[in-house]
Amino acid sequence: MLISQIKIPPVRSTSEFDEETISYLESSLERLGVIEPIKVGEVKPGEYWLMDGLNRMELLRRKNIPEIDADIFEATMEEVMDVNLSTSLAKGRTNPLEVAKVLNEMVKSGISVDELARRYGKSKTRINLYLHIAQMNEKYQEALRRGQLSIGVIEKALALEDDNEINQALDYAILYKYTISEMEKYVENRKKELAEYKEWLEKTGVEEYPKPPTNPDYAYLTKCSGCLEEVDSRTVRGGILCPVCLYELSYIRETLGAGKDALETLKKLLDEYKERKLYEELKRKFEGGQSKGEEKKLEQPQTPPGFLR
Repeated sequence: MLISQIKIPPVRSTSEFDEETISYLESSLERLGVIEPIKVGEVKPGEYWLMDGLNRMELLRRKNIPEIDADIFEATMEEVMDVNLSTSLAKGRTNPLEVAKVLNEMVKSGISVDELARRYGKSKTRINLYLHIAQMNEKYQEALRRGQLSIGVIEKALALEDDNEINQALDYAILYKYTISEMEKYVENRKKELAEYKEWLEKTGVEEYPKPPTNPDYAYLTKCSGCLEEVDSRTVRGGILCPVCLYELSYIRETLGAGKDALETLKKLLDEYKERKLYEELKRKFEGGQSKGEEKKLEQPQTPPGFLR
């Protein structure tokens, strides 16, 4: 069949090969020719649309070979897209943006999400994720195509639900190269802050107040197992300890040594410290309450969550 007769669908999924695989395919075509014919759908008499085999066809075209072996089927455009997507997914090397656009076209043609999930062995949640990607801002589609965003990162960001929040999260993901777990942590902390903000609005009766600003460092917040404070995971050392706790442990070890004897010494020192504190509190109590210059702190007005963090 003449290659010039074959039309390539404007929306299709193409199997992606690395340079080594392309080189192997090229040498194989030179030695053996096209072992497996490409698949072509005849939508109307004399109108042929490519279903599968773009890489093989393009290699021959570049070598100025005008013909290629092809299996030709009577098909509708929906069937052309179906075979194209099925074969690409089966090969396991696809561009997620291309897959998303093909699925979106199939939904436009009247195929339900349930049917697409059944047909391609995906969950409805996964199909809906692809459909969302197909309708995203081109900026984020291009970032996905270039590998600056992954489907997993986008999926985690969508849990924020609000479009502005999602876009801000994806902007941070591109800029700071968030992993899936970092995006999950960002979303968790941002949702927590927004819930606190909403609760504050309801409690104070304030009808309108700007949301607390977003912060890219939400992606790195974790709890130190020593002091239980929220700290930046990028500063954590010794597995799960923040720099302050690690310094304290280092100082104790340097001062008291290591092992059981050091722990016993530390326990005695802490017991003496607690007794001293209790003695000072009782002494203040029986000597007349507050010491000179000590005043009650005035109650501070409430502030929206997130603004003073």
